[in-house]
Amino acid sequence: MKFVGLANRVFADMDNERIMKNIIGLTQDDVVKRFDAAEVRVKEGDYIYLYMDTEDGDYCLSEGIVIRNPIKSKPYKFCCVLDDEIIYLSNYMKKFKNSNI
Repeated sequence: MKFVGLANRVFADMDNERIMKNIIGLTQDDVVKRFDAAEVRVKEGDYIYLYMDTEDGDYCLSEGIVIRNPIKSKPYKFCCVLDDEIIYLSNYMKKFKNSNI
């Protein structure tokens, strides 16, 4: 796992948009929003870094590969197959003590 700060991560609702154990619904089109509010186009095969605000002052983080939606009854164009565990930002920062988020 390499360090990736919040500004370069894209939003994914890892709680409510989970369509399988390790697959998160990502977007209904080609655009996702980064933490810094920039819009980013995604395509199948992209490796992306995710964040989700926990609304208690912390964030959940993960990462994975963009795929086309494997479940046609779901409203997504793209999903993300998680390649790593979901980790709280506070624990992530402990792994990278000399990094700035």
